[in-house]
Amino acid sequence: MTIPDSRTRLHRGSPPPLRLDTFVSQKIATGVAKIALGLEDSITLGDTSICRDRGFAADYVEAIWLMPKQIESDD
Repeated sequence: MTIPDSRTRLHRGSPPPLRLDTFVSQKIATGVAKIALGLEDSITLGDTSICRDRGFAADYVEAIWLMPKQIESDD
């Protein structure tokens, strides 16, 4: 009897503490903190037309669920 071996690795872009102020989420968080401390009056975001596809979580979960069910790895 052969037991299938499967390994799944997921990577996030960058963890929130390591994000620079060039990431909009970090820029907003830093801006809100500065406003709360009275250091700034507003937040300037820059070009908001740029979008990043972060993917749909349910698709990732389905892929993780399907991986160990494969009889043979193809990569």
